[in-house]
Amino acid sequence: MRRLYLPVLLLSAAAALFYLPGLIPGRVLLPLDILCGAQPWSAMAVCEGRTVANPVLSDQIFAFYPWHEIQKRDGWRGALWNPYAFAGSPLLGNGQSAALYPPNWLNWILSASWSYVLLAIFHTAIAAISMRAFARRHVSEAAAMLAAISYAFTYNFVFSVGYPFGWSMSWIPALLWAADSRRWILAAVFTALIMLAGHPETAVVAAFIVGAWLLSSRPSRIDMAHAAIAAGAGTVLALPQIIPLLRYVLPSAASHFRDQLFPVIYSAHTMLEFLTPAFFGTSSPAHRWGSNDGNFFGLASFLLVIAFMISRPREAIRNPWTWIFLVSLAFVYGVPPFSWLLNLPHLHIVYSNRFWVSATFAGAMLAAYGLDEFINKRIPRLVWLYLLPAAFCFLMLFALWHFRAFIQALNLSGFETRVVLKFIASLIVTVAVLRWRPTWTAVVVYGECILYLALYNTAAPKELLFPKPPVVVFLKKDTEQFRIMGDGVFPANTASVYGLEDLRGYDAITPMPWFRAMEQMDPTFPDLLVRTDLAPVGIHMDTLFQRDHVYRMLDKWGDGFRELLRHVFYWNQSLTRVDRPDLLNELNVKYYLVPHGGSLPPGLEDWQREYSAEVDVYRNPHVYPRAYVLRPGEQAPA
Repeated sequence: MRRLYLPVLLLSAAAALFYLPGLIPGRVLLPLDILCGAQPWSAMAVCEGRTVANPVLSDQIFAFYPWHEIQKRDGWRGALWNPYAFAGSPLLGNGQSAALYPPNWLNWILSASWSYVLLAIFHTAIAAISMRAFARRHVSEAAAMLAAISYAFTYNFVFSVGYPFGWSMSWIPALLWAADSRRWILAAVFTALIMLAGHPETAVVAAFIVGAWLLSSRPSRIDMAHAAIAAGAGTVLALPQIIPLLRYVLPSAASHFRDQLFPVIYSAHTMLEFLTPAFFGTSSPAHRWGSNDGNFFGLASFLLVIAFMISRPREAIRNPWTWIFLVSLAFVYGVPPFSWLLNLPHLHIVYSNRFWVSATFAGAMLAAYGLDEFINKRIPRLVWLYLLPAAFCFLMLFALWHFRAFIQALNLSGFETRVVLKFIASLIVTVAVLRWRPTWTAVVVYGECILYLALYNTAAPKELLFPKPPVVVFLKKDTEQFRIMGDGVFPANTASVYGLEDLRGYDAITPMPWFRAMEQMDPTFPDLLVRTDLAPVGIHMDTLFQRDHVYRMLDKWGDGFRELLRHVFYWNQSLTRVDRPDLLNELNVKYYLVPHGGSLPPGLEDWQREYSAEVDVYRNPHVYPRAYVLRPGEQAPA
């Protein structure tokens, strides 16, 4: 029993230590400082002098926290229907609200100071413990611990731990362990949890991982039948989430336009993040200048993966995780024919970068096999001590030379010097541990993750947890039922924290009727092309991102991509003009909020300013009540 309990305790302690800043009294494991970069909070004293540590995590503030608060405040009524966005929308239907995901209920019971950090620790511990349990059935204890660390504490997981796809990721090792040990009831439960976590794309990737591995093990017909029954039972358990999701998604703007979206192009330079997640600022968002995220799962782990493939090619070819790893990279980097598969019906919803999940899992398993081969002295010293370290150093030097213009233009010389020094130190420690204490390799990888990623998820002061600005007090004095609209004030969803209903909304789906109504008011509303800089000047922090997301696509698809940009902006929140103000009247929009001193969009000249302080609030003199009855011959109320 000690052999079982000790790894569980160690991995649980590692998870708690990793998110220790979130356990400090007066802290909340949420990037709440993001509010200080948005109005109206930026004008409040509590935000004075604060900067945003990690803007990449904005969805946690602009989507997930408000949805959790709606559910906590309104109960199951709020979980089913969200009156605070899109003029009303089914909250359960957007999937990522994860109202039926049991661990998420912790947000209903505990304060945010406890629930978010406990959920992060719980999901990390579940992922690490179950990964170790699965890997231990195939490799040594030291190698299994390395697999656990390389999956649950590395970039792809740490970034996503506060997101629904991170919650789905947590249960993939558990599902594989259940399938491997033929515990089919548990397999059904874990399948349901992956689906209930609210991220269908990750569920597809999980099916790819489990299906590919299961088929490679040459199961009997009985085992295949059991696996199918377990998958079916898990799906049935998740139907209360799946059915509303499908009913909301299928007629949505996201479903309509994802059929037309061109795949995101991943550049080969993102592979440099196998060596360090810091070169492009991925783990240091204040210095972020890359195009897309790569996939760091430990320098020692990556070295062992490459060493295993080079030194033991026959064993690597026979190992299913080699193929899962390589095929995952082929999906990510758009290598035919694998990239063509994502154009098939129902698979177009899966963004290629979701296959970093399977690449991380397979890479962690390959690192475990590589460590066992190393401990058994089947990997030549020439490979791990000389060849690979020299190759890694050469790649870093080449990257510095290749991107020298960016580093100079963005004043990143000091930052990149520190990145290189960290990389060299990490490489030296890795080689030293492999030379004298290879069974401690998991400790080295954990140390790397602490070095690069422990502060990635911001633990912000509690006083930043949606403080109430004066404009909220003003709006709440109005006892009538009304909606607000705005530009640059209260990013969509955030007003719901204060019980204010907003015409705007933000999720990954967007109801098509709402999108078309906004287009009637502002014909440029869907037009992303007019908002995109197609003639960039010089080098800036977004240059690589724009190159991979816009310019390379324009070069490859030309006018087809331009035409798509003209009508695809379904996540837009701002009106540039209002051609149909009567629609705002009918939708019960009584107040329009703009930054202090800002102007209303053309078409609302007769709206009257009622409040002017940290922001300006204009009242609609023609607003209709929320509901009214028109008899034959009657006109709408003035």
